[in-house]
Amino acid sequence: MKKNKKIYGIHPVNEFFKTSPHRVLNISIQKSIRSKLIENICETAKKHKLPIKVLKKDQLNKMVNSENHQGIVIEIKEKSRDSTNQLETILKSNMDIQPIYLILDSIQDPHNLGACIRSAVAANVSAIIIPKNRAATVNETVKKVACGAAENLTIVTVVTIVA
Repeated sequence: MKKNKKIYGIHPVNEFFKTSPHRVLNISIQKSIRSKLIENICETAKKHKLPIKVLKKDQLNKMVNSENHQGIVIEIKEKSRDSTNQLETILKSNMDIQPIYLILDSIQDPHNLGACIRSAVAANVSAIIIPKNRAATVNETVKKVACGAAENLTIVTVVTIVA
């Protein structure tokens, strides 16, 4: 059975809610946390009739392998991606504009990949292209470091990057 993806941290969760509230399955918040942003996220969740669980800190720690969750974790539905011809589709769809593609080869540290994604969104990059092997994947840590930017950018995984 496939595990749901998680996003954690106040700013990544807040950004995800701005762009994709329909993909949120549920929210878990820490019992003792009080924050205006978390309250706003909970209000948005209630509008979308999403379940909210109030848990102890150690329960949230267990959900995200003791990463810095800042008192909030959401489970999300993964984007449906048709990996076949995805790169070709992106290249064709950007024909009428001057696209900027960021090609990252051998970025193995998820923190570095997250920082690159965050910078790419700020620089108005059209898409990021990363290799399938010998590189970090877009996982929960990358999404946390990217502060929600990973949801606002197309990231394509290719078999090889050839110069």
